[in-house]
Parts: sequence; C-alpha cells; structure tokens
Amino acid sequence: MIAPLACAPSAIQCMLPAGLVVLRNLYLLIFISVMCHTVATGNRVAATLFAIELGASTMMVGLISGLYGMLPMLLAVSAGRLSDRIGARMPMICGSALMSLGVGIPYFAPQIPALLVATTLTGCGFMLYNIALQNVAGSFGRPEDRALNFNLLSLGFSVSGLLGPLLVGIIIDNLGHRYAFLLMAILPLIPLTVLGLSVLELPRPAPNAHAGARKRVLDLLGDRRLVWLFLLTSLLSAGWEVFTFLIPVYGTSIGLSATAIGVVMAAFSFALLLIRVILPAMIKRIDSWLMITATLMYGGVLFCLFPLMHSALGLTVLSFFLGLGLGCPQPLVISLIHKYAPSGRVGEAIGLRQALMYSTQSFMPVLMGALAAVTGMAAVFWLFALVLAGGGFAGRRLRDQPSAGR
Repeated sequence: MIAPLACAPSAIQCMLPAGLVVLRNLYLLIFISVMCHTVATGNRVAATLFAIELGASTMMVGLISGLYGMLPMLLAVSAGRLSDRIGARMPMICGSALMSLGVGIPYFAPQIPALLVATTLTGCGFMLYNIALQNVAGSFGRPEDRALNFNLLSLGFSVSGLLGPLLVGIIIDNLGHRYAFLLMAILPLIPLTVLGLSVLELPRPAPNAHAGARKRVLDLLGDRRLVWLFLLTSLLSAGWEVFTFLIPVYGTSIGLSATAIGVVMAAFSFALLLIRVILPAMIKRIDSWLMITATLMYGGVLFCLFPLMHSALGLTVLSFFLGLGLGCPQPLVISLIHKYAPSGRVGEAIGLRQALMYSTQSFMPVLMGALAAVTGMAAVFWLFALVLAGGGFAGRRLRDQPSAGR
C-alpha cells in the first residue's frame, strides 16, 4: 500500500495548493506511462509482423507473443510485494530501462532468436513498471477518487494503445521493421529521465500492517469477491490477448498490409479512448460487477463475427465496437482491488491479478496458434467467443457491496 501524496518537497510544488500538486503529479505520471504503454502495445504488433516477415510458422509467432508474459507471470506477485515495500519509483525506473533495452535488440539483430529475447525482456520491463504504477496511482487524492484516477490512466493508455500499433504499421511500411523497434527503444528513455531525476513526486510506501506476519499469496483468495474478480478479469485480459494476437495473423492471411492492420487495431484503441471519455458519467450509475459480466457476454458475440469479415473496413468496424465493450471495466477493476485487498497488500493483490493476466498472455497465443494451425482461424474465434460469453454468464449475479473495514 502507498501513502497518499502530500505536498512535494520541492520549492515550486510547495508554493502550489495541495490539490494542484496532486493533479500535477498525477498527470505527469500518466504522461510518462503513456510512453511505456506505447512501446508495450507497439512491440506486440511489430514482433508479430516481423516474425511473419522472417518466415516464422504460426506456432512460432504464438510462442514469440506468449513469451511477453511468461516470466512476468512468475515474477508479478514478487514485483507487487516489492512495490508495497519500497515504493513505486525504483521498479518503474528499472522497468523503463529494461523495456528500452529489450525492444532495441531486434534493430541490431533482426532474427527470430532476437525477437524471443526482446519480447521476454520487454514484457518483464512493462510488468515491473505497470504493477508499481497501478499500486501508486490509487494513492493520489481520496479513496473515492480512485475510480476516476484509474479512468484517467486508462484514458491515457487508450491514446498509447492507439498510437502504438498505428505508428508501428506506418513505420514498417515506409522504413522497415528494424526502425519501428528503434523508435520504441527511444520512448522509455522519457520516463526513465523523469523518474531518475525525481521530477515526478510519488507517494511514499505506507507502513505494512502485515509486515510481521508470514504472508501467503493464497490468503488473498479468502475473499470470494477477489476470487471472482481475478477470474473474470483474466477472461477480459484473454479477450485483449486473443484480439492482439489473432488480428495481425488473420489480417495477413487475408492480404492486409501492415498499415491496414495497424488501422484495424487502432480502431480498437480509439474506441477505448472514446468510452473512457464518457465513462466517468457511468461509474456512479452502473454496478461495477454488472459492467464486467455484461462486457464478457458482449465480447463473446463480437468474437463470433470476426471470421466473417474479409476486408479492412469490416474488421475495423468490429474492432471499434469490441473496444467500446472491453474498455468499460478496466478502470473499475483496479479500483475494486484497492477496495477489497488487505491493507498494505494492494501491490501484492495487483501482482496476483497481473500474474493471472500474464498466464493468459503466455499460453493463449501458443494455444491459439496451435489451434489455428489445426482447425483454421474461424474455429479459434468461435471457441474463444464461447469461453468469453460463458464466463460472463457464470458471474451474472455478482453485485458490488461495501467491504468491511475499508
């Protein structure tokens, strides 16, 4: 858990009202995080398209994409505990540096083994950065501001999610794959500089009420609401993952250019941006659990339609509507974790959620790639649509309730 941000020690910040100091730091945090997320989203597309260009099989493409979450899956809980203990700054600095290093490798070594290493390092870097970010972002302002804080962060990520695939597609078509990786290696240097020079003031770690006790990650599963939250958001994460992996592969199979594929994926991110602009007006009117389960069923319907589309326009329209749906629950999920997790173990709970999400990132592309090679793309879309809708139906009766003692 992170202590709420007080007045920063710099002379300039102490001259400002406390509310403006909080907003200034929150917006700067979101800005530098957009740089890292642009790399995270762009790298997934660039690595997939470059692997296809180098002649990799569908199975190998799935493995390259899956490695993005393999080590992060194993290390996420430890990363969460680290951010609980020492704060967010050092994990975010290390994460930025690791992303810059990893994503730059294919520029100097344009080979499939280099993509395997680059994807692994970039995934670990973003995991370190993102878990610390999600932990610290909930400590700006009052507890009732959390949902809006995370919506602002998600709004920023919507912009970077749009820019990443679009920039990568344009650069690949005009300059080549290597230069896309070079650009992405430069972007993390911005947050690295801001954090390293302490331009951004971050909340400090709060004393951990459980510091003297032996902590087991399974203790977090004692709350039924957290269990359901982890399960359903893992399905939401799988929806993003399947979309991110299958669209470049499917788009290439029907003859779309890298730019066209980038536009299709950017439509998804533009929808995320749009829905998060209007989401604050919805947050207090719609139950969080209802929004999560309805989104899963809605996503299942749309996934059924993807293999019926054989043009960039049709895929772009579907991607846009999928983004409208999958973009709704994300800001609410982290807010619910901050609400339900034990005091002093928010970062650990976020890490556990990230571990489950990374498990889908690790295994879903490999599984989807293997299934696509055997059954074809359409069957993969339809099978996943059934899983997604089934998860939403199973959790349809969940409703938000006040948590004791929080």
